[in-house]
Amino acid sequence: MNHSHNVHLSGLTETWTTGSPVRVVLVDDHEDFLSSLGQFISASKRVTVVGIAQTGEEALTLLDVHNADLVLMDVFMKQMTGFEATRCLKAKHAALKVIIISFYDSPEIQGLAAQALADGFVSKSSIGTHLLAMIDKLFPEHPAPASPIL
Repeated sequence: MNHSHNVHLSGLTETWTTGSPVRVVLVDDHEDFLSSLGQFISASKRVTVVGIAQTGEEALTLLDVHNADLVLMDVFMKQMTGFEATRCLKAKHAALKVIIISFYDSPEIQGLAAQALADGFVSKSSIGTHLLAMIDKLFPEHPAPASPIL
């Protein structure tokens, strides 16, 4: 079985030279969403995308190779759910933070995310308003860059 497809999407793995960015792995089975999410969070300069996976299995393999601080994990993917992948990642990489992202924003999904030991939950519809704040809360040692005084 070939798991190498779309693990890294060209143009998304950027390294920022200012500050100490949070190293992030994105996991979602929708390529268009991965691309948009990568562009959104990379533009903040608070994070750098170090890897992209489209399945839970790819995420597990990727985290064995790449040193990441945070995983943004979709819930519903083929073969292995984001909840299962989160449990496996947290068992193997104790310091790793995981934020579950899902189109489905319900108390049940949020409860399952907590049971999987996720460090946070953000609905896909509120990523633009809540994701960066949650990253700042999880990583206070990686502050957002100061705005230049004009």
